[in-house]
Amino acid sequence: MNSRLEKLLQESFPDSAEQKKKDLAPLLDRLSGALDDCDMHEAEIDVLLERFPHGVAVVDGTGKLLKVNRRLSEISGYDESFGIGERFSTLQMIDAQSLPRLIRGLAKVFATRKAASEYMVIRTKEGKLITVTATAIPLTGKDDELLGGMAVISENESEVHHEEAVRQGLPAASRYLESANALVVVTDTDMKIVECNGFASTYVATEDKKIKGADYAELFQLERNRVAFRKQYNLLIKGMQNTIVNEDSLTESADGVKRFISWRRSVVYTADKEIQVIHFGIDVTDQKRTEEELKYRIHLESIINEISTNLINLDADKIDSYIGSALERIARFSNVDRVTLFIAGEKEGSYQLRGTWADADVTKQVYILPDILGPEQFPWLTRQLSELNTIAVSDVSSELPEEAAAEAKVFSEGKERSVLAVPLSRGRKAVGFIRLASIREERIWTDEIINMTRLISQIIANTYARKEFEDTLQSRNNELERLNRLMVDRELRMVELKKELKQLKEHVGN
Repeated sequence: MNSRLEKLLQESFPDSAEQKKKDLAPLLDRLSGALDDCDMHEAEIDVLLERFPHGVAVVDGTGKLLKVNRRLSEISGYDESFGIGERFSTLQMIDAQSLPRLIRGLAKVFATRKAASEYMVIRTKEGKLITVTATAIPLTGKDDELLGGMAVISENESEVHHEEAVRQGLPAASRYLESANALVVVTDTDMKIVECNGFASTYVATEDKKIKGADYAELFQLERNRVAFRKQYNLLIKGMQNTIVNEDSLTESADGVKRFISWRRSVVYTADKEIQVIHFGIDVTDQKRTEEELKYRIHLESIINEISTNLINLDADKIDSYIGSALERIARFSNVDRVTLFIAGEKEGSYQLRGTWADADVTKQVYILPDILGPEQFPWLTRQLSELNTIAVSDVSSELPEEAAAEAKVFSEGKERSVLAVPLSRGRKAVGFIRLASIREERIWTDEIINMTRLISQIIANTYARKEFEDTLQSRNNELERLNRLMVDRELRMVELKKELKQLKEHVGN
């Protein structure tokens, strides 16, 4: 027996007798070899599958189910064709609690080409949950080409489902509960914790905090959610609901970090017919953050596209009237209280107010900067802008340099706690700037907000360049039309003069 199979048997069947392992080894060796050998007759493979004393499922390189043996059908209660052609991870017998571990395990086996074993839970056709040991073996061809995989599923000594876990106490189900990578907590009718697995205990426990006997809501629910949760819990206890699912429930872990937990809560009964509730929680923080980041980026792109499209399609004479709406969109998305737009003025280094938006609910009275800003008033600000520097100040009271005293005074008068100013540029010259201000709270200006403001500032700069060009073109067209009218008027006047001269000559001749 090769070392790989020896290790595999040791990991997969730790409770088996030594003789049983020796009996299984050659059969497992032949089965694995047969499946690796693409030229072997399919009937011979089927015979080996049926002789194997444990459940076996064979999948291709994409995880699609190709074969199952009769023993797996007996364990699960489904017939041999219950999932042929479907992905193994989507089979009805795979319990939702075990699904993440299963997917990660298969991916790891396929990636590393090494066998691996995991405890997992399968759901029989009758709905019963049983713990099994699932051993995944990669099947490879020539040049280590991945052909698929084989899952060997063996029943553990004790079949466990939710109710039995409570009746017998969690230690009897420790293999499942401790390896489930889930928070598992059992509470009584008063919401006091009766049992919990190690994962749940270490998740919220500190040295001075006892788990058993503690109030579940105090440990696993944020304060603002506890009243609503207790109402839900009472519905379970009173039998008005059998199961409650709380997706994306915020829980504060022992290290003070708020994390999202997806909870499933079910009513169970002890041997003495006492009502208890078992809570299964899966940490979905990373998944939630990924979803939130995706939503954030989609929203960000939609705002940029909306502003860009509107500015491109608007006639030059309507751009200024739209700027207020664009600034409000920036403010709402960035969650700031004031946004202003300044465009370069006629005087070198000066900027003229072109648009502003302020949240009236926060500012009470709309505060407006001077219509014209220049180096005489704000030397530090205008110099930074002329050098095309982005100004990101999270704390106006402490982060501005001494030379920015004038700017600090104006910001303070406007009750602004954080300020972001991004220059509009054309070539290497500043032609204006967008300014965001937060009044309600100090803000850390993230890269996403800064980059969004930079992108929109460039869009606005290009828009005003187009407006300037179109205004210049329109002005020249107007001048040409004026000159043309003068020429036409002159020609008409010449015709009239000639006519009058002719009439005068005729009159003199007579």
